[in-house]
Amino acid sequence: MTIKSIVRGCLAPALAVTLLASAGCKRDENADREAARSGQPQSGEDQLDLAKRESEQAYDRAKEAQQTAQDKTKEAIETREDVTEKREELTKAQQEMELRQQEAQAAQQKAQQEAQSAQQQGQSAQQRAQQAQQQQDQQAQRDMDSQTTGTTGTTGTTGTTGTTGTTGTTGTTTDTTTTDSTAMVATTATGTVETASRDEVVIRRDAGTTLRLDVDPQSTTVLKDGQPATLTDLTQGAKVKVSYRTERGQSVATRIEVGKRADEG
Repeated sequence: MTIKSIVRGCLAPALAVTLLASAGCKRDENADREAARSGQPQSGEDQLDLAKRESEQAYDRAKEAQQTAQDKTKEAIETREDVTEKREELTKAQQEMELRQQEAQAAQQKAQQEAQSAQQQGQSAQQRAQQAQQQQDQQAQRDMDSQTTGTTGTTGTTGTTGTTGTTGTTGTTTDTTTTDSTAMVATTATGTVETASRDEVVIRRDAGTTLRLDVDPQSTTVLKDGQPATLTDLTQGAKVKVSYRTERGQSVATRIEVGKRADEG
């Protein structure tokens, strides 16, 4: 319940009494006026009563006007209080909106930072995986080199041949990746043969990736169990170790060593 409604409730009975008294006085005044028009003389007492009633009526009208002014003043005060309250609510809403905007900006910045961190972690993990793959290929290369060197040593005709054999020398020079002055990168890998033709061989790496190599019958050396072989010995599923160079974006096989078939263990 507002102040305005309380004030109106308190003043309603007094206002009703005032209106009834005013109506009664107006009836008496009308009666006196009718008597004057009819030519009946008025005594001094009647004139005194008339003046008294007129004075009371003037007082009542002044009182009523004052009450009306008070009511209007209270309404103005209530309106001003309502306006003040609405302004405070508006200010509070604006402050809350600014706070939400700041929180949204902070959340967006955090999301961007987390995305950048995730990207960096992904790149780091990819680099580690590549390094692990290279280490695995190099280890497999060393294992096959050891097997090839042992086979060559047992089949050599003399100690000198076993020491200076072409196979042994080649095996010791393909353990690592090297770069020469013409920007040709030499790399080794192990896996199984998927397809082989006169011009190309496709290797399935031990890690599951596919390696596609160009083959040059004039420059690509093929060995099987340490002995010279041909491209026809590259049957599907054969275990191989390949050395290849990358030049101008093309991977060319320089040496292919064939071991046991993958399905033979």
